[in-house]
Amino acid sequence: IDAFLRSDQNRCATKLLSAYAEGDVEEIKHIAQSSTITHLDHVIIRLARKLPTGDVAALENNASKEQEEPLDENDLT
Repeated sequence: IDAFLRSDQNRCATKLLSAYAEGDVEEIKHIAQSSTITHLDHVIIRLARKLPTGDVAALENNASKEQEEPLDENDLT
């Protein structure tokens, strides 16, 4: 775990999550196409390349309007 925390892959994944949280579409596209991301797990690569690249802020607003079911810590499904 310590090795990953100091790796380029960790920095890439962190940048990707930050760009998505900030709604920075251009940064999402840039990171998703970077050579560093190809060294991450294949599931992460697929998810990164499928991230919405349109109006990310609108998606966030829509998600916050929807009422989510409270988390049941005992539900293991």
